Amino acid sequence: MTNKVTYVINCAGKQVKNLWESIGINYLTFNWQESDNEILFDKENKNISKAYEFIELSRKKGESCLIHSEKGQSRCSCLVTAYLMKHFKWSLYKTLEFLNSRRPDLEIRTAFFK
Repeated sequence: MTNKVTYVINCAGKQVKNLWESIGINYLTFNWQESDNEILFDKENKNISKAYEFIELSRKKGESCLIHSEKGQSRCSCLVTAYLMKHFKWSLYKTLEFLNSRRPDLEIRTAFFK
């Protein structure tokens, strides 16, 4: 509430429940697994587009969007990377450099980059 988090993207819907829906928190849920076989972003970019629009909606309202997964190191970091690349038109290298400067414990699976 203090940070005006009213939007949440849950990148681990099978492991983490959407606990705050009952108090009006808006959720976008992806049931991604922490697995090398998991495909986070489809060829049509539907998942990225959904997430981007969801985040932008919260920004336009002056509210915050929390993006999380089970450990907060891979799935959600991958989504944040995709968002920043699209929003700022940054390269993958620049985006990862930026994120690592803020959170050096990121451990995005190599398979997710593909």
